[in-house]
Amino acid sequence: MLSIRMKTAGLLVVLVALSACGTVLRGVDPLEGTRWTLESIGSTVAPGDRAPTLEFSGGKARGSAGCNSFQGEYSSSSNKLNFSDLMMTLMACPDSEGVMELEQEYFAALQTAGQFELSEGRLSITAVDGRTLIFTAR
Repeated sequence: MLSIRMKTAGLLVVLVALSACGTVLRGVDPLEGTRWTLESIGSTVAPGDRAPTLEFSGGKARGSAGCNSFQGEYSSSSNKLNFSDLMMTLMACPDSEGVMELEQEYFAALQTAGQFELSEGRLSITAVDGRTLIFTAR
């Protein structure tokens, strides 16, 4: 027969293992595998046909800034979000709708992202200067 001590030690090992599994599950990145279309930056509404996009996959972020495409790395923890090594193509595009100006503001806000929130099919990213980007799932 097993002693009470051995049974208790065995139960403790099982509880620690289960607890570790729970920690891993809680650490899942909620942005992983998601795709978004920009709805607005502050009070500026994104043009429908050239709205910037954002995708998260495997620690990488990529998308369109309206005219140019971009990619880089991202990390998230709790409600914190950080982009790094973001690079963007440098194509000149017709600017009849202010696309280039919005693109510059969008890219600058991503580079200074600080927090994010997911709620009801929307993603909000707040830059350190207070600008908020609102996205809808696509």
